[in-house]
This record gives sequence, C-alpha cells and structure tokens, in this order.
Amino acid sequence: MSFESYCKKISDELGEAIITFKEKYPETRNNAYPQELTKIFEKYIEVYGNAYCMDVASERKKISKLLYKLLNDLKY
Repeated sequence: MSFESYCKKISDELGEAIITFKEKYPETRNNAYPQELTKIFEKYIEVYGNAYCMDVASERKKISKLLYKLLNDLKY
C-alpha cells in the first residue's frame, strides 16, 4: 500500500468516525464529551499529528492545537 493511499484511507476513516460519533453522542454539542472521545483523538492524531513524542514541548503544543480544533469541529 502506498503512502498516499494509506493517508487517504485513514483520512476517510477519520471523517466517518467523526460523523458517527456526532450522531451517537449528540451531547457533544453542549460540551459534554464521553470517554469514547479518546478513540477519535487517537485517529485524529494519527491523521494530522505526524508524531507521538509528548516529551518535546513543540509536539505537545501541536497536539493540543489539534485536539482543540477537533473539539470545535465536533461542536458544530
């Protein structure tokens, strides 16, 4: 599997997971997030984070921004 097809595959999976999550947990629109949100975080970081190293301050900042964007995406 090429890198481009892998990226497209995980991006598509993320899109489907967000749609399904928003349908299954409508309370997220009121900023009430269930524990299952961690699975969406993991997929979101896999697609957009490109790194898992949380010992580096710049990586923590990048991950924090990604999670903030995800929460806002889920809200609307």
